[in-house]
Amino acid sequence: MDKKTLWETLTDWKQSPVMRGINRLRIKWYVHDLITALKDEDWIVRASAVEAIGKIAEKHPEYDWEAVVPNLITALKDKDSDVRKKAVEALGKIAEKHPEYDWEIVVPDLITALKDEDWHVRWRAAWALEEIGFEKVPLDGRVLALLILKKIDDAVAIGEPAVPDLITALKDEDRGVRERAAEAIGKIGVNDEQFETIVRMLKEGETWWEREGAAMALGELKNVKAVPDLIAALKDKDWYVRWRTAEALEKIGFDKVPLDGRVLALLILEKTDEVVAMGEPAVSGLIAALKNEYWVRERAAWALEKIAEKLFEKPIALVEQFIEKGEFEEALETIGNTTMAIMKFYKGAFRTAKKENKTIGKDRILLKQREELLKKLDSLTNEVYARVKEKEGLPNPLDEKEPMEWKPPKRDDKKSSRIEKKNDNT
Repeated sequence: MDKKTLWETLTDWKQSPVMRGINRLRIKWYVHDLITALKDEDWIVRASAVEAIGKIAEKHPEYDWEAVVPNLITALKDKDSDVRKKAVEALGKIAEKHPEYDWEIVVPDLITALKDEDWHVRWRAAWALEEIGFEKVPLDGRVLALLILKKIDDAVAIGEPAVPDLITALKDEDRGVRERAAEAIGKIGVNDEQFETIVRMLKEGETWWEREGAAMALGELKNVKAVPDLIAALKDKDWYVRWRTAEALEKIGFDKVPLDGRVLALLILEKTDEVVAMGEPAVSGLIAALKNEYWVRERAAWALEKIAEKLFEKPIALVEQFIEKGEFEEALETIGNTTMAIMKFYKGAFRTAKKENKTIGKDRILLKQREELLKKLDSLTNEVYARVKEKEGLPNPLDEKEPMEWKPPKRDDKKSSRIEKKNDNT
């Protein structure tokens, strides 16, 4: 069969043996040409040939497909992912129909395919291994295949022997595999040495997904010993690692996490209202978060503003009540005390910002917040004076329409004459 005829046959399913009832002899002739096509330089031809083999195998299981398996193993190593995907699918279909074949020669290549860069190839390889029978698959391949197939309970059922391979799976590039590996580790548990391995992965992992996988596993294990390292990982350079680390701390329990770490984790998880509910104790952690990335800074600034407003909400409301009642002296006294409290609060905040964030001068966000609060008090002060003027007809001392007249100090003539006499005598 020449290439043109092969191509026409592969693309015209009306002429395909899959759609026609062909006899055993014709299958043998046709499969021979398809195997030849697996070596074609055109990847589309190779992929179509493998697909046709899979479809024929599915429709005609009576054919002796064992001789074709080595050719599919070769196709499994093809440089094109579509060819690899269809090759592993064809192997799975043959394995499903012929479990009696000697599949041990295929298993190593299928385990290699479990780590293919194409997710479809990986999934099909896992499915093919399941069809062959996991009892014929080494433990490392079995564990990874179960994770790919989302069969967490089956991986957990293996127990402690699966843990080393589950820890390895925390480095997998696929997030779903990492998540399922972490969940399985949490259900099985680890020994001290394995725990330290996971912590080391969090601290020293070369890739962000390895560090993320370690953070997820530590969260599932809920071991308090991991808290200090997880707090340090809240400042990891990668966003996904920081998010998973914050989630891990939440799973362990924020009541077991120091205040500053809890504040930063809540900000990362976008739970700003919970930070505000913590009140003044959260201020130090919020100020430290002002040097974080933009959106964390934004949430920290908002939380600081709300906490400050809450702290001075009652005194300001009290001032407004005094003004309403006409108790102006009490209102001015409360304004003075509140002003001092605000200045004291932000003085401590500026000091913390300088220490924690190495800011030069006063932090701009804090300055702006203090200014807004003081403006509110200024507004209330003006209102007091306006009410006094309205009630008693007195001038508002804040309205200085005419400049004060400057007068020189009075001259002491007697003292001047004594000095002059003393100078004459000398």
